[in-house]
Amino acid sequence: MAVSSTLQYVADVVADLGDIRVKRMFGGAGLLCNDLMFALEAGGAVYFKADEVNRPIYEGAGSVPFSYEMSGKPRSMSYWSVPESAVDDPDEIRKLAVEALEAARRSDRRRKVGN
Repeated sequence: MAVSSTLQYVADVVADLGDIRVKRMFGGAGLLCNDLMFALEAGGAVYFKADEVNRPIYEGAGSVPFSYEMSGKPRSMSYWSVPESAVDDPDEIRKLAVEALEAARRSDRRRKVGN
């Protein structure tokens, strides 16, 4: 499966933030910075990591959470679709990507404290 041009665009826009790489997974791809996933691509759409801090941005923009079906039941993850307004605006997509990376870092810190 080819990586979407939008995911590659995001990778290019944030290339200076660290070791940025695309990892193919589950029929899609994840975007990682220093081995921490902060974006994913599935079904041709790109989603950014969200939490209680940055989720209101996505809700206000009409974005939707990434969801899938498992054992016949819908599941969602803490990744939200990139707002249409950001797709052609490198400043906006970079801002959202940086906030997504921060959300991923907060989640990683909580996970490590919980273990």
